[in-house]
Amino acid sequence: MEIRLSKDGITKTGVILLLLSGLVFHDFFALKYVKLGMITITYLRVVLVVAIPLLLFLYKVRIRKNDVFAYILLIFMAYGLTRTEGNFRETLALYCPLIAFFVLYFSIDDKKVIEKCIDFLSLMFMIFCLVGLFELITGQHFVQNRLEVIKENSLVAFGMYYNENDFSAFLSVMVIYMLLSRFKLFTKLVFISMAVIIICYNSSIICLLGLMVFVLITFILRRKPNRFLRLVLILLVSLLLIKPVTDLVNSSSLWWRQYMYSFGIKNVMSHMLFGTGIGNYSKEMIALGFDKTLYAASADPHNLFYELAGVFGIAWAVLLIILLLKLLVFFYKKSNVKENVFYMGLVYIVVFVGLASSSCMEKNYIYLALLIPAAYYRLYTCNDEAVLHIKRYIAVSKF
Repeated sequence: MEIRLSKDGITKTGVILLLLSGLVFHDFFALKYVKLGMITITYLRVVLVVAIPLLLFLYKVRIRKNDVFAYILLIFMAYGLTRTEGNFRETLALYCPLIAFFVLYFSIDDKKVIEKCIDFLSLMFMIFCLVGLFELITGQHFVQNRLEVIKENSLVAFGMYYNENDFSAFLSVMVIYMLLSRFKLFTKLVFISMAVIIICYNSSIICLLGLMVFVLITFILRRKPNRFLRLVLILLVSLLLIKPVTDLVNSSSLWWRQYMYSFGIKNVMSHMLFGTGIGNYSKEMIALGFDKTLYAASADPHNLFYELAGVFGIAWAVLLIILLLKLLVFFYKKSNVKENVFYMGLVYIVVFVGLASSSCMEKNYIYLALLIPAAYYRLYTCNDEAVLHIKRYIAVSKF
């Protein structure tokens, strides 16, 4: 794999990868004892201060006129600032990865840069697999996490995350980037196997189910010949696996999350138009009757769509669903996009993991999963030259 940068774009691509590293590491290395007022110093926040001025002012990042998603995102960010409800710490935690996503979305404007970003993410995936495996073997963890107060030397992997399930969700996203990368097949198999082992030991059922379903989808869509027969075979295997999978789900926390989902729905219905505002979701759930003593979990819906609709209003959740559907249809139909089924997998994993992840809008893996598919979609549909070329092609065809 070659990650050397061309002479023309070495500086801009380097800044893009720096900003991407900030999104990868997110709240890692949080210096809890070094604060500027309410601001805890994290790697992402330092990178934002360094990278954003370079990209915005030195390289003239701009919004294209036909980029509807960009305008929606801008309006959403502006609207969100009116819904802070005075909770500036939560607002900062939510906006840092969102701003990184926003700037990267506009900065990644070339297919070669996309390839470099994918290889870079795959390299980060390999590093975190090694970190996670070290934690499983030794029981030693790199940062403070929720299990330190329960049991020392716990044999789960956090990979510098606070929660082992968040680490598993991060690995699930990065598995698909590894499949898209230019690394050798043997290297891919070794590190993907390592990630699956880590996820299994972490007992992250939703991530395991997500990867299993992705394999089935890939098996169906990969080649057209005999697709119907493969679909029938998968349905038969699925029927045989219903009972063991059901037993697995019933023994996990997924079964209990229906309680949180029910109050998530109530919260959305109670604040359908404008939401609760940032930081007020848990208070509203408790006000609606949510009992934290019944299940040891934070009072949030553990669902990306309930959270987005509950905090900001249902219109934003609907727009996210439309975006995801547009991306899925685009990559399904775009046969000339290399490995389009893996891009579909990144969009799909947002939905699957987002159905059971807590505080989704603050999680870096949600933004990482959407970033490259959205950038690729923008490159093919919102690029002025590409659109002009398509129009010329249609005109010539009609003539």
